[in-house]
Amino acid sequence: MTESTITNEPTITKETADIVIVGARIAGCALAIRFAEAGKRVALLDRGERETDVLSTHYLQDLRLWDELGVLQQLHELGAPPLHATRTVMDGVDLSVYHPQWPRMCVRRTGLDEMLRRRVEAVGVRVRTGVTVNRLLEERNGRVGGVVATGPDGERLHISAPLVVGADGRNSTVAKLVGSNKYAVTTNDRDAIWRYYRNLPVPPEFQLVRDGREIFFMVPCDDGITLVVAQPTRDDPRDYRDRQVFEECAQRIIPTLRGLMDGAQQVGEVRQVRRMNGYFREAAGPGWVLVGDSGHFKDVITGQGISDALRQARALTRRLLPEWGSPRTIDRATARWWRERDAEARPMYYFSRSIGLGLATNSVDLELFRYISASPRRRDNLTLMLRHEYNPRRLMGLPAAVSMAKAMSRSGNTVTGVIGDAQASLYRQFGRKQAK
Repeated sequence: MTESTITNEPTITKETADIVIVGARIAGCALAIRFAEAGKRVALLDRGERETDVLSTHYLQDLRLWDELGVLQQLHELGAPPLHATRTVMDGVDLSVYHPQWPRMCVRRTGLDEMLRRRVEAVGVRVRTGVTVNRLLEERNGRVGGVVATGPDGERLHISAPLVVGADGRNSTVAKLVGSNKYAVTTNDRDAIWRYYRNLPVPPEFQLVRDGREIFFMVPCDDGITLVVAQPTRDDPRDYRDRQVFEECAQRIIPTLRGLMDGAQQVGEVRQVRRMNGYFREAAGPGWVLVGDSGHFKDVITGQGISDALRQARALTRRLLPEWGSPRTIDRATARWWRERDAEARPMYYFSRSIGLGLATNSVDLELFRYISASPRRRDNLTLMLRHEYNPRRLMGLPAAVSMAKAMSRSGNTVTGVIGDAQASLYRQFGRKQAK
């Protein structure tokens, strides 16, 4: 329902919907598709314009999530090669996995986001871009009841709905307006510097190498372009924005790149992000909920952000639609989903942090790498872990015990030193204060 009031002031358009979603990227589009297919009236708003880029690892680790949204064929048509192998080397220990049964892809966000927006429009939802949310509508009991926003032409929008979703990223406007607090915040020891290259003849696989405290990863994307990322520690004095520094380090760390980068053409500008601290935010309240990066963000080293957003949209839909009805049942469902989100996300959150820390690999970590490397089944579990089918905390059971025993048997290690290393690993995995 739409009602327009014409005055000397900017035009005010009043609408009603079942759900207002702020943010038309991965999480917002996925949620819009699922709700529209369930017959709900969806208002989808985004501050940006169409086909704008966003900084992202854009690594797709579970293609089933895209099939569920009905876009798997369109995803393949974007031209990124299926990735049937993950080559991971941690301080000289090869953890590589060949996984043709679990293909992955890396698709840049300009094409990925636009593909999802076209799917949103195909299910009957209008994608409104250039729209800024100014404030939230509030009902008499204090419950959020919609949004007030400004359109690209200055038009004022008043959209009433029993649920407002913030799917608007780390700097979420909705989170700010509802006063959502962060908790379980973890600091990040690394920056990330992105570069894209054309004419870089690398195999169709994801490659990540850690050498001491240095980390680089590389993956071919759509349109014949390859993404290369450095994740230096913050105390590294080198300027990775300098192309010569970046490429010299990349070729030293990743053997596949050696001798290839001189003939490659850099595409676009170098990109850098800093202070990527991890967090959880309070994810639900009366009339509102946060999905994707707006409610939870982890270290980028495991490339989980996009898949997390799709899983959260699926889980929220499954929890919410059966209880859709009164404001009380909606709020009850979102509160339950919030608890479930935290329980599902917490293990990978701390695992990602433990890999991304700027600390040198300790004796127990190194033995754990060797333990996993020795078994194809254990290496497969790393792939399943990134698909959320293997809990990272299982590494702290028998694998940790075996690794600790192996470390104690190595010449040059002391019992006291190994116990300290084991405590540090446990602290990193379970979110306690980091051991000194």
